[in-house]
Parts: sequence; C-alpha cells; structure tokens
Amino acid sequence: MSISELKKVLIAFHNNERSSLMKHLQKWAVMEISELTQPNVVETFPELTRTDSAKLNDLVALTSQIDFAIGFLKPYEKKKPALDFLTPKDMESTDDLSLLAEKYDTQNAIDTATRLNREIAEIKNQIAKLESTANTLKPWLTIKAKIEDLHETKNVYQTLFMIYKMPFDTIVEELNKAGDTHVITLIFEGTNYSYYHFVCHKEDRAKYDDALSLIEAEKDALPETSGTFKDVLKNIEGEIASLKKKDEELKAEAETLAGDVDKLKALFDHFTIEKEREDVIEIVRSSSNVSYMEGWIPTEVLPDLKKAIKENLSFVEVMEFQPSEDDKQPILLETSERVVSPFQMITELYGMPDPKEVDPTPLLTPFFAVFFGLCLTDAGYGLVLVGLVLFIMFRFKNTLGKTKLVRLLLYGSISTVVLGAIAGGWFGIDITTLSDDSHVKTFIETFKAFDPITDTLTFMKLCLALGFIQINFGIMIRMYKNIRKGAYVDAFMVQLGWIVFLNSAAILVANFMTGGAFPVWATKTATITIISAVVSIIFFADRESDNIIIRVLWGFYAIYGSTSYMGDLLSYLRLLALGLSTGVIGMVVNLLALQASEIPYVGFVLGALILVGGHTFNIAINALGAFVHTTRLQYVEFFSKFYDGGGRAFKPFGVSPKYVLLKEERK
Repeated sequence: MSISELKKVLIAFHNNERSSLMKHLQKWAVMEISELTQPNVVETFPELTRTDSAKLNDLVALTSQIDFAIGFLKPYEKKKPALDFLTPKDMESTDDLSLLAEKYDTQNAIDTATRLNREIAEIKNQIAKLESTANTLKPWLTIKAKIEDLHETKNVYQTLFMIYKMPFDTIVEELNKAGDTHVITLIFEGTNYSYYHFVCHKEDRAKYDDALSLIEAEKDALPETSGTFKDVLKNIEGEIASLKKKDEELKAEAETLAGDVDKLKALFDHFTIEKEREDVIEIVRSSSNVSYMEGWIPTEVLPDLKKAIKENLSFVEVMEFQPSEDDKQPILLETSERVVSPFQMITELYGMPDPKEVDPTPLLTPFFAVFFGLCLTDAGYGLVLVGLVLFIMFRFKNTLGKTKLVRLLLYGSISTVVLGAIAGGWFGIDITTLSDDSHVKTFIETFKAFDPITDTLTFMKLCLALGFIQINFGIMIRMYKNIRKGAYVDAFMVQLGWIVFLNSAAILVANFMTGGAFPVWATKTATITIISAVVSIIFFADRESDNIIIRVLWGFYAIYGSTSYMGDLLSYLRLLALGLSTGVIGMVVNLLALQASEIPYVGFVLGALILVGGHTFNIAINALGAFVHTTRLQYVEFFSKFYDGGGRAFKPFGVSPKYVLLKEERK
C-alpha cells in the first residue's frame, strides 16, 4: 500500500452552473477545494472577486434554531426500547432530505419549540416564586386576624418578625427594657427560627424598633392582599395548581412535537449540507459571467469526474495543472488492499506521512496483528471477539460495521485465536486440573506449543525476538529512504552500521547467556563486525560539522545513545505482561466461579454470574490494553526509527451528516 497520487485541477464554469456544480461535487466527495492560486488565471483575470453567498447567514441561523429545537425536545421524546441501538438505521439520500425540507413546515416547528420553551420556563419561574411565597406564609397560619387588620393604625404599631434561635424569655426581657406598652405573641416555633406578633403604642415605636434591632429581629412584610393568611395561602395554592395544569398541557404539546424530532434531525443535516456548500462557494473567484476554483483530486477518479461533469453539466471545464513548490499536496492513503486498509487508522492517529515519504501502514500491519494477539493469548476470548465483530459488521454494515476500527479488531481477534491456541489459552482453563482422558485437554494440547505461565522464559524470548526484528526493520526502512533520496553515506555508514552493531551485539550477548554455545568463528566475526560498525558510526553519525574532532565526539555520543535501543527492546516485554495477566485473571475467574458454585441453593447461579461477568471484564479490559499498548509500540519503538510524518490528510468536499445515514452517492 502506498500514498495515492493526487492531481491539482482548475475548474472553470459559467456562473449559472455554480449551484449545480457544487451539489454534484458535494455528492461525489472526490475533490478537496482550495483557494485559487493558479498563476495564469490570477494574473490574467485580476478583476476576479470573492463570491459572496447570500444564503449563508440565513442557513447558519436556521441550523442553529433547529439544533436548539432538537435539544429542547429531547427530554420529551418517547423512551426507546433498551435494545433499540441494535436496530440499524434506515439510509436516506440527499434527495430524500430535500423532499422533506419542501414538505415539512420547519419554521413552524422552530417557532412552536421556541414558544413552548419560553412559556414552560415562565411557568416554572412563576411556580417557584409562588411556592417561595407560600413557604413564607406557612408560619403565620395560626393568626386568625385578617391581614388588613395587622397594619398599623393611628395609635397602634404592630409587626411580624422572626428571630434565629433565641429563647422567648430572652426576647421578652430585652423588649421589657424598652418599655411596658407592648404585647408579644409567639406564633410558631420552628427548628431554627421563632415567629412572633408584636404590638405597641405608636408613640413608643422608635425605642421598640431599636430593641428589635439589638436582638436581630427580622421583620416580615405583610402580603399586599386581604383576608387571612389561610385565605392567601389557599389562593396561592390554587394559582400553583392552575399553572401546573397549564405546564402539563404545554409539555403534552412538546411531547407531540417531539414526535417530529427525527424529521428535525434530518432537516438539520439537510440545511447543514447546504450551509457547507455555501461555505465552499465563498472560496470561488468570479467575474460577471465565469467562475474559477481549484483543488486536489485522486488521479484514479479524475477521468470519472470529467465524464460525470460532462454528462450532468454543460458549461464546465476541468483542467490539470502543475502545483507550485509551496503548494503542499494533501495525503490520501491507498485503500485498495482490504487487509491493510483498516490499519490506516493507526497511521492517521499518529499523523499523515509526507508526500515524499513511504506509507508506514503496510509495514506495521503484521506486527500490530501479532502483538495484539500476544497481548490476549486466549483463543476463547479471540472467538468471542470475532463473533462480536462479525455481528457488528453485518448488523451495522452501513455505519459502525464499515469503520476501520471494527475491521482492525477483526484481524486482531483472528490473531488472538491463532496465537491463543498456540499458547494453550482457552477461557483461562487450567489443563493441569483436567483428567488425562478429557476431550477438552486433548483438544487444547493439539494446538498448544508452549504455556506462557509455566514457560514464561520462552514467552519472554519470543516477545524480545519480535521486538528485535521490528527495531531492525525500522532501521532498514530508514536506510531505504536514504538510498531513495541519494543519501548513500547515511544509508550504508550509519543505518547499516547500526544494523550490524545491533545484530553483532545480539550474537555476543546470546553466546554469553548460553555459556559459549556459539562457534568460535561466529563470535570472532561478530566481534570484528561490531568494531567496524562502531568506527563507522563514530565517523559518520554527524557530518554537519567540518571539525573532525567535533564529529568524532558526536559519534561517541551516538554510540552512548545505543542504550536507548536496549530500552526500546525491553518495552516489548509489555506484550509478556499483558499476555500473562490475561491468562492469570481468566484462571482466577474460573477458580472463584468454581468455589461459588459449591454454595448451597444459589451456587450455580452465582458461579455462572462470576464466569460471565469476570470473563467479560477480562476480555474488555485486556482488549483495550492490547490495542493501546500495541499502538504505543508502533509509535514509540517503531516509528521513531524511520517515520517523520508532517503531511496533512486529504479532506474532500462532501457531506458529513450528524444524525442521518446517507446512501453512497459518489459516481
């Protein structure tokens, strides 16, 4: 797999064709439209101006209003069945959306949603205020006098007040200090506040106000109404009941309108598509009759695009031209290889390659698949994942099922089945507990090559060997890149030097670890080659300086940096750790389920729950770990050896609906 070749094209068209051309380009989604830079056009037609869209502002406002209506109606939608997400969505076309926009009164729905939102909010605020007022009245309900009789008169001053946690005797004592022309009555005693009715001669009001202030009495204003407190509370409760009834009517109306939420979502996508089209129109440069635009198109689809334009439009011309040196080509990764294409998401997450660089996707694919399988090392878990992924692919073939992630997980699951069978992993079953004549034990041992738990050293050697191979492979790719661009000294004296150095060092270390198992000629050859590699790296690792001493010093520093390769190699032991943890957790789950099953009456059910829940958790957490850590190995240990990146992704002008599943309309 490689980077797809793109062509820079200029499209000239009559202004009458602008709308139709944009609709077709958006449907086909094969062209990335960019600002006009074509020298011949820019210099020949300096009068070209930016094309202003008359509809853009209206569409921005309309999509915002529809989005608000959808958000408002969300709580009023009918609850969907618990497994509704398993039902695939129906596919629609852009023509279906246009027809809906013609027939459905969008503005009326928006206005209704806006009105309902406003009125429901107003009623909510009114109810809150009335309930607050009702709460302030409740302590005074035992007062039988009418509210109008509680106002001050010509000779009498009276007020209602409340005090925070103060004994009645203390209050009386403080008021008695002010005089003896008053009467205080305890109306209600709450948890924190006590409520009182106070009456005095009007001439003594000032000194009693001072006394009330000293004891921090809080006066309560009388309601601006007539009747007793009970009468007022009853009226308020009636108002609240009336408002709640109105609120229910409004919410019922909102529930009815919520039945159109799916239509509003489709309309949101429809008008968003139109808005995006108007956004692109503003990139176009126009004269009084003719407009121009340019962009990138994959070479393989360019003939089909020209043919489709000729069949559907009259006054449009597509011309290829050579981009300038400053015009950086976007990157479109080749998608013809079905096995490799899912792994493009790993490259895309890291960053697109430079146009002159190799596509790392096919280079990482086999390593990623194998590493994913080694992290799980359980064929039973692999079969579960294969079944789950295949269900998603067929049940949601037009949405989630066709994503790169799901297809990548399918290959990782298949790898898990194969490598799990080789490691003897089947749902954490410990075959040492099975009888020799057990069919399950016979089946497992048929495929088993080693046991990661009892033969951890073999598993560790396998992980390190795979890591060593990938690290060498990464350096070889850098060597190939340098050869391709003519940097032969870097390729043969540095990258090849590192390859020789690492492999010679590996032979010497292996000979030491095995107690001299290698023949003498092999160790002598490795010693000579490692010395030659060191000399080569020392003198050629840094060639930017003309000072030979500085170059040699940097060369020695590069040799010192060889310890980083040891760190990179040890990073591959994470495959060992994850692989072992999957098997150990699986065995623990089985052991716990077996012990729980021995509990009388409920043991079988409890054991089954532990089995299902435990293995489900183990699959989920270790599959996530397998993806994350395998991806990390590619980025840190592999890509660092050769991959520069720096490219930008090809983004064709197309449709990207938020809610609706659109049929493929590319021609």
